[in-house]
Amino acid sequence: MFRISSLIAAACALSAAASAKENVVTFQTEIFVEAELMESPEGAFATLQSIESQARKACRISSVASRTPRTDKVCVNDVVHQAVSKIDNVMLSAAYEASPRYQVAPVRPARLADAG
Repeated sequence: MFRISSLIAAACALSAAASAKENVVTFQTEIFVEAELMESPEGAFATLQSIESQARKACRISSVASRTPRTDKVCVNDVVHQAVSKIDNVMLSAAYEASPRYQVAPVRPARLADAG
């Protein structure tokens, strides 16, 4: 099994409950995908779902004020966009472009880091 790992640097906006100004948190996350799955449309779709799931986990925000963690949807969209762009697979790109999460460019572009 060959795995591709993409290190993604993302920025999440965290709204402070007591303040009207926006705080931005920058972090890195690693996205893992199986290259063999991206050889078919079904596998590429499954890979996209896996990337989205990993992005949701990476963009989950916990706060002291709220007991329930929430997910920063802009962060998720940015991480998915970056991962698909960095992996650069035709089948995965087609699955992404057909998805409701597709965006031409990230709302808040973040830098990609190379995993090595």
